[in-house]
Amino acid sequence: MTKNNRKTKNVEPKKQKAIKQRMPICALSPSTERKITWITPLLFCLIVGCLLCTCNFYYLHRIQELSLFLPTQLFWEEQMRVPGGCLNYVGCFLTQFFYYPWLGTLLLIFVWLAIYGLTHKILHIPNKWALLTLIPIVALLASNTQLGYWIYYLKSPGYFFSHSLGFITVLLAYGLFKRLKRAWVLLCFLILWIGLGYPLFGFYALLGGTYMIFFLWIEKENQLRGLLITTGILAIISLPLLWYYHYTHIRLADIYITALPQPFEFSSRDISLWIPFILLTIYPIILIGVKHSKNVCNRLLSIPYWINQTILLIFIIFTVQHFWYRDSNFRAELTMHHAIEKLNWEKVLDIARESTETPTRLMVMNKNLALFKLGRAGNEMYKYPDGGKAPKATMPVRMIQIGGRMLYMHYGKENFCYRWCLEDAVEFGMKVEYLKFLIKTSLLSGEYTLANKYISILEKTFFYKDEAQKLKSFVRNPELLEQDAELGPILPMMCYQDVLDGDQALIELYLLNYFSHSDGETRPFQEQTLLSALQMKDIQLFWPRFFRYANLHQGEPMPIHYQEAALLYGTLEKNVDISRMPFDPSVKNRFNEFMSWVNKYNGTDEKEMEPFFKERFGDTFFYHYFFVRGVKSY
Repeated sequence: MTKNNRKTKNVEPKKQKAIKQRMPICALSPSTERKITWITPLLFCLIVGCLLCTCNFYYLHRIQELSLFLPTQLFWEEQMRVPGGCLNYVGCFLTQFFYYPWLGTLLLIFVWLAIYGLTHKILHIPNKWALLTLIPIVALLASNTQLGYWIYYLKSPGYFFSHSLGFITVLLAYGLFKRLKRAWVLLCFLILWIGLGYPLFGFYALLGGTYMIFFLWIEKENQLRGLLITTGILAIISLPLLWYYHYTHIRLADIYITALPQPFEFSSRDISLWIPFILLTIYPIILIGVKHSKNVCNRLLSIPYWINQTILLIFIIFTVQHFWYRDSNFRAELTMHHAIEKLNWEKVLDIARESTETPTRLMVMNKNLALFKLGRAGNEMYKYPDGGKAPKATMPVRMIQIGGRMLYMHYGKENFCYRWCLEDAVEFGMKVEYLKFLIKTSLLSGEYTLANKYISILEKTFFYKDEAQKLKSFVRNPELLEQDAELGPILPMMCYQDVLDGDQALIELYLLNYFSHSDGETRPFQEQTLLSALQMKDIQLFWPRFFRYANLHQGEPMPIHYQEAALLYGTLEKNVDISRMPFDPSVKNRFNEFMSWVNKYNGTDEKEMEPFFKERFGDTFFYHYFFVRGVKSY
């Protein structure tokens, strides 16, 4: 063996040993890295999709009811009245598929997988860093699941999809820009993208231009980069100002943020709503900057692989968990709304019964409506949880805008339902829900030509054609209204006098005052007047309606709560002789027991005695008359 061969033989093992020492402890093979690249997003999207379809089923279905897509030229022009209209148009198109929540979720997952693939390819994220590529998807998921009551106040059509689509356009534009080499081509592309992309994509066109400028600033090879950067900055500032004079539906203060969520505000209470969008915006800038900083890259790569992945996984889980809006009352309201639409009154009562928290007033009103429709309000109204917990929201919430229109329609106040649909359509844009109520209230009011006008719009939707055809049959044959399971029972409630009054946006107080001071000819209407007088706890209003109810229902058993009120009022004021009234023995026994408890706890602080009375008499009118006070409506 020669001297050179002996030297090589001695050196090779040393090199191999040195290489092994430099290799990370958890180094992955190329094939393993490729598997991680695609298994990671698929697994994440599968888990998220299952959660959305199970936990947020009614939430997703409600999203499409609060949106509208029409395949017409007029609808396209309406969306394009503001910058970013193209995103709104496509977003509305995709949102309608939440009519079947699983289908809408599947489309959303496909969009997110496209974002994953583009992020991985264009931003050059290594295969083994697949979790890092999920950050944009996590931000977009958080932006959708954090809304809560904001779904009723959004002025951003197609919100659930539009921002995901906007980010895709940004990635595509940035990826194409990186491939261009000549300075004059880069300059033309930058100006054209901002100038022509702004009316189509709004803020996202400016965001894409910002990434391009940042890329030019990082890359120091281009000799004309100073000119390109200056021109790009001037284009981002000036071109939206020029476009502003073309539009008549945006404020000057909004020209740089158009296509972002409206009406979110940069206030202390709403700043968390913007965090997902801030994260989505700065994410590519951080990656571009890190990639071009070798020192930072080397330091990050020196950290063991399992530590990096653990930190990213914790961040992803925390972000999803933190921004997932959780409120059992909100979920109960959504489920109740869906059940009322399907006329499943028993399900509404099941939800009210199973509630573990103090219910909102909307939940209580939905429960009372269900009992009224089933003819059981007089016997069961106080057998369910009561109260007035405020909605869990960062902004003022009005019941009329989250469920009041449906209540107005079912109680026969069609003009109020119609009015609020039109007013909110002006403020928030036309929605499927508004169209349905506009049609039904027009039919119930006998305005068939007007109903036909709205039906012609609803017919153009993808998933409500059958319902539109059903409603159209009532225009041709109005006599069929009485036989309809939903609209038929409403007709007897429309026996009021035609007077001009107002609700001051307080639907519960208005309905209680209206019915308790009214007198109707039909049995359903008259019973509602008695129920309202009962809830108002007004003795003078109660007696006339009580006797009118008794005359209309001669030979029928008197409901328990009406007996309880008559027994209590007759005992307290003695203005009405109740000695000959045939009270049920069980009602009299409970009343006597209640009064004995009152004497027993006489002198005790009301807050101390209330829990004992609630446990024993919480399902009676006696308890509600004395202990349920200060409940606030909204």
